[in-house]
Amino acid sequence: MGGTASKFGASRKTKVVTGNAKKSLVAESKIVAADLPIESSISHNYEDIIKNADTPLDQSSKEKLYDQLHSGVYLNKKRQKYWIEEDSGLNCFMLLPRGLTIIWGEEEQYWT
Repeated sequence: MGGTASKFGASRKTKVVTGNAKKSLVAESKIVAADLPIESSISHNYEDIIKNADTPLDQSSKEKLYDQLHSGVYLNKKRQKYWIEEDSGLNCFMLLPRGLTIIWGEEEQYWT
């Protein structure tokens, strides 16, 4: 008893755990981001995100775009990075140092 799941299918994974006489049979059903249809895994505002992308994106198919968004793309003159977290499907943004203004950033005495 175990389900299979394709990367882009909407099926559920099923894990069956058996134990000794003291433990009963436990079935666990879990949905991970990779099991959801691509449309629900890609952010609802992905058009706005990729509009600011510095990384060239292959939009010939949803699968290719999905893979690239999981790998991460640079945004806003490489001042930010965006990716979709694989396990949860959450949107992640990283602010890179060149996108920040650091007081006394040019003063060497503060960095040694």
